[in-house]
Amino acid sequence: MADRKGADKLERLLQEAIQRAEDAERERQEERQRAEDAERERQDEHSPFNVRSTHQFRDLFEKQPRTGAGTRYIINVSSSAIHHNTGGFPLASYTLTKNSAALLLQKIADETDPSKTQIINFHPGSILTLRPKEYGLTADSANWDHEDLPGSFAVWAASPEAAFLHGRFVWAAWDVEELKSGPLREKLEKDDTFLKVTVKGI
Repeated sequence: MADRKGADKLERLLQEAIQRAEDAERERQEERQRAEDAERERQDEHSPFNVRSTHQFRDLFEKQPRTGAGTRYIINVSSSAIHHNTGGFPLASYTLTKNSAALLLQKIADETDPSKTQIINFHPGSILTLRPKEYGLTADSANWDHEDLPGSFAVWAASPEAAFLHGRFVWAAWDVEELKSGPLREKLEKDDTFLKVTVKGI
């Protein structure tokens, strides 16, 4: 009788352990599903803003009557997230849509005479905006760029002097003189894929 009771108790404990494991696995699956649903929602939110609006803006911009023979300029504020690891932050949909917008304008640039419309994608810099603060970053967390940097760079990018960057992706923090001359300029002239969204190795 004692052995039977011991066996029943062991069986009960085993069943309880199995149930706990199944419950834990179900919770993990539900958590993964919630994360996937949230990611789809973020993608639905980011896609119209980062891709569709960029396309619509460009189309509407080009449909405006030209009042002279001068060059038009499209300077797209992109993100370094399109080309490097995001450090574990939940930015998959943001990265996807910013990459897509940059690629869209890059392909349009390939089909556009820069003397008619000059197109440049650029990363505005490491600016301490509200988003980094939401992740707990502070003024002491990094060597932040000055908030005036992207505006100053955009003014230069929207000039004939920056025509050699038509269709490329650059950082506002890079030295303009180094881009304009020397090894970087030579590489830009020789390599049509340099500083562009592409698949390296093909």
